[in-house]
Amino acid sequence: MINTVLVVDDEPANIHLIKGILPANIKLKAATSGAIALKQLTKSQPDVILLDLVMPEMDGFETLAKLKAMPECQHIPVIIISGNASSQDIEKTTELGALSHLQKPISKDQLMALLNDL
Repeated sequence: MINTVLVVDDEPANIHLIKGILPANIKLKAATSGAIALKQLTKSQPDVILLDLVMPEMDGFETLAKLKAMPECQHIPVIIISGNASSQDIEKTTELGALSHLQKPISKDQLMALLNDL
């Protein structure tokens, strides 16, 4: 059962959108950069991470590689959320350990189906 979701996206509007999709019983944590997310993950781990690919400074690829290198985070499922879902991006993030991919704008039904399968 999913209790906590960490959304990593540099656009606050996207975080707000996901908050509106998630049921009230799921706690949402947010990070507006990969660096902030990695720092949060040293303190507590969510049940799942929703990770944007296109972010300044540290993109989603680098963030994913770094979090999967953290022993305490290797088990956390990561779902990529991005407007750039090329087959190369999907292949690369899958190799890095992403569970699945969602194309922006996110569909409530698709997100909830993925979360319910975890």
